[in-house]
Amino acid sequence: VLLILDILFGIIIDTFADLRDKEQIISHFISDSCVVCNLPKSIIDNTENVKKHFMVRHNIYAYLAFIIYVNKKKMKDCAGNEKFVKQCLKNQDTRFFPIV
Repeated sequence: VLLILDILFGIIIDTFADLRDKEQIISHFISDSCVVCNLPKSIIDNTENVKKHFMVRHNIYAYLAFIIYVNKKKMKDCAGNEKFVKQCLKNQDTRFFPIV
């Protein structure tokens, strides 16, 4: 019985360690690069102000507002680019993001 419990606790501990490692990788990625275009902060800092890049060029809230706007709009009322984004969202495709 103790052997089975030790094996079970070992599996649980390993699973939580793997989850923690994955969370740290994601957290590091989010804090060190632009979520929209994938450029590292070091490259952004060489070409432009990081804050300007995040708040003006790739404002994540503007993307979110546009996605909500397109989702609420009927397909027949969408313009060409809105139809493309709406179709991408329907297919869970992220091609409309300017990923480098």
